[in-house]
Amino acid sequence: MSQATASKLIVSDSVTWGSGIGVAFNECSLVGQRTVGIHQGHRGTRQRASCRARTTTDKSGGNISGNFGVQEIDWFLTRAIGHTGASPYIPTETIAPWYALVDKVAAIYQYNKLRINSLEISGQETQYLNWNVACVGELEEVYGSTYPTSPVPECGTAYLFSDAVLTYNSVAYPIQSFRLLIDNAIDQNQYENSLTPTRFESQDLIVNLTVQTAFRSDTSALYDAALAGAVASLAINDGTTTYTFNFGNLKYMSGGPTVPGRGRINQSLTFEALRKANILTSTSDNQIHVVKA
Repeated sequence: MSQATASKLIVSDSVTWGSGIGVAFNECSLVGQRTVGIHQGHRGTRQRASCRARTTTDKSGGNISGNFGVQEIDWFLTRAIGHTGASPYIPTETIAPWYALVDKVAAIYQYNKLRINSLEISGQETQYLNWNVACVGELEEVYGSTYPTSPVPECGTAYLFSDAVLTYNSVAYPIQSFRLLIDNAIDQNQYENSLTPTRFESQDLIVNLTVQTAFRSDTSALYDAALAGAVASLAINDGTTTYTFNFGNLKYMSGGPTVPGRGRINQSLTFEALRKANILTSTSDNQIHVVKA
């Protein structure tokens, strides 16, 4: 019987798997997404015939999630925003393709030219931070060779929610949970005269931050914050490496305190990160940029 604990995952910029990294993941839903058409025409009966069946589209996609460490964060984060090179990680206009090799125990599958459609980072009190990478790509193929012996996931450490600090308009706020979504809004349906999509182009960059806090004197300023927005950041630190997600202008969009029948009064708030200016004059003007230190 196939057991999830025996599964393995490598991600790489090419099918030279040794140049990639091994990923310690919690779940991987990468799968082929083939659609089949059946158009047999009227044949004198309401029963459907098996005639003229054709594959109409063939692509792949799914999610990779885990409590990632530094190596995995560096790999996925830069490809999620289109950055190459060292920190600071700054969004570009192109989301680069990459490859994944998944050992599903009973069979090994290769996923070709994946792009990161969205990256979600979330956490709540006392828990590890969870990273979820939503992917879209070209064909799924059965891998015809033995699964490589390397690379393997690094040991290292992972990040806890207690490692997170939210700063808005130069004030640090205590939070109970957060969800940061970086959405590339990739158009994955440009097939043209092909069964597989011929292009995967990003149509937008949407950066949303949802936080829940207790509603108190030290957090109430977040509710219905001024329309002008403010410079803000979300930093995570595992004791060795810090990632600071900087937002050029973070605007309050919705949410607020609700009073329960009993217990704490909390507020769930949604913010959107926007570019600070029409013309970028410094790194801090970007909609989002990430500093690793």
